[in-house]
Amino acid sequence: MANGDFADALETAALVKSPDQLFYEVGINLAGRGAPERVHELASGLKDRKLAAKFEKAAQIALRPPTFLGGKEATPCEIAYSSADLGKFAEANALIEQNKCTNNSFLAIREYALDPAAAERGLRETSNGEDLIFGLEQLAVAAAKNGNVSEALRFFSDLRNLKESTAKSDLLAEARVTDAVHGIARYWAIKDGAKVVLKWARSRPTCEQRAWALLGVAEAFGHANLTD
Repeated sequence: MANGDFADALETAALVKSPDQLFYEVGINLAGRGAPERVHELASGLKDRKLAAKFEKAAQIALRPPTFLGGKEATPCEIAYSSADLGKFAEANALIEQNKCTNNSFLAIREYALDPAAAERGLRETSNGEDLIFGLEQLAVAAAKNGNVSEALRFFSDLRNLKESTAKSDLLAEARVTDAVHGIARYWAIKDGAKVVLKWARSRPTCEQRAWALLGVAEAFGHANLTD
């Protein structure tokens, strides 16, 4: 999504049991790029027509005002996600709590910069395991980007343990771990230099994680003149 490869993002989302959150994220990205007209085009590229319809609905939630969507009144959870996107976190939190919404990561990711404790608390209240995995990955990278490496590693440890205990065969969960490794390594190296991060990168348990961690360090070299 960050690179504008929305078709590839949707193909990945189609592998998830509950892809609504990812579909919504694509809609948010399309809105940010001023390209809402691409929703139908992207939906047409999905082979599964039920998923295509789901994507169009989720994307429209991101693109339209929260009160009415397609002529129908929005659900409380849809309004909560729209409120979070507008920075109305108290309102969003109240709606999510009252209506037991399951995509808490959407709010947590946006609230983290303003109130990290509240964002983490809300994320951990989710009953959706996939949503928790996604949120932990995003908060780990956000913490590293803010220079809080210890918090980033704490989120990463929880993410890795959750993946191992509940989703051992889930390729998307493994991708979340890899994405977190990549982001943490990059921002950690920008903050503290490459030497300590290289040691952490090389200690990762899989070839893929080591490769992405080393790539993150390499990207940091392009950001600043770091040395071993």
